[in-house]
Amino acid sequence: MRVAVVTDSGSGMSLEQGLDTGIYVLPLQVKTSASVELEGETITNDEVYRLLASGERVEITLPPMEKIESLFTTLKEEYDMIFAVPICNSLTNILSAMLQASEKVGIPLEYIECYSAFSNQLYLVQSAKTLFDDGKSVEEVKERLQGAILDNCTMIIMNDLNHMVRGGKISSAWATVGELLKIKPILYLNKSTEGRLDSFAHAYTMQKAMEECIAKMVKQEITDDYLLTVGHVADDESGRYFLRRVRTEFPRNEVLYRQLTSIIGAHMGIGCIVLQYIKRIDMD
Repeated sequence: MRVAVVTDSGSGMSLEQGLDTGIYVLPLQVKTSASVELEGETITNDEVYRLLASGERVEITLPPMEKIESLFTTLKEEYDMIFAVPICNSLTNILSAMLQASEKVGIPLEYIECYSAFSNQLYLVQSAKTLFDDGKSVEEVKERLQGAILDNCTMIIMNDLNHMVRGGKISSAWATVGELLKIKPILYLNKSTEGRLDSFAHAYTMQKAMEECIAKMVKQEITDDYLLTVGHVADDESGRYFLRRVRTEFPRNEVLYRQLTSIIGAHMGIGCIVLQYIKRIDMD
C-alpha cells in the first residue's frame, strides 16, 4: 500500500521542507483587503505580521479547491491512498475540502483530527510519515497518533486585546478595561475542547500569564517524554524569556522555539505567546 502523507501550512512546514521529507503541503490562503496570497508561497510570515501591525484585517482560509484537487490528481498517479493531518477543523474547514476532493478525484483518504496546529500538528505529520516509511499499516499509524493526540495541548497568551475586538471575540469596552489593567487572557485548545479555543485563566502581566501556563503543565505532571514548543508572534524578547522559564522548569524535555504561523497570528494578534506540549509517539 503506497500512502501519500499530506498536511497544510498551518503546521509551519513549507512546500520546500515537505518536498525534502516526502510530505505534501497545501498552502492556506491569506486574504487581505488588497489581495489573496498563499501562505509560505507568495507571502511570508513576516509580511503577514507587518500587515497585522499596521492594523490590516487578515483572514486565513483553506487552500484553493483547485489546488487541492490538482495535488490529489497528481498523487493518484503514484499512490494508492492519502493520509492527511490537517490543521484542527475549528480553524478552517480544510478537512471537508480534502474529503470532497478525494471523492471527486477518486483516491481514498484517511485522516486524523489533531485538535491543534503548528508544532503539534507538525510532529504528528512527521511521525506519520516515518511510521509509513517503516511499513506500518494505516490502522496502526492512526492508533499511535491518536494516543499522542489525547495528550496534546496548546496554550495561548493574548497580548493585543484590540485585535480580539476586531475579530469579534470581545467588546471594545472590555478591551479598554483590559488594556488599562494589563490583563492577559490565556486560551487553550485540545481534544477536550474539540479543537476550539477556550479560556482557562487570565493574568495581569505577560510574565504572570507565563507562570500560569507552566503551573498548568506541572499540575498535569508533564514528564520528560513530552515534546514542548514555545512560539511567538513578532515578540522574540518575550518568547525567549518564556523559553528560558520553560527550560528551567522542564530541563529534561526537548523544547523547540519557533515563530508562529500566519494562521495563529491572524487569529491571535501581534505579541501573542504560545506553549504547546504533546506526548512522544512510540516509533518502534
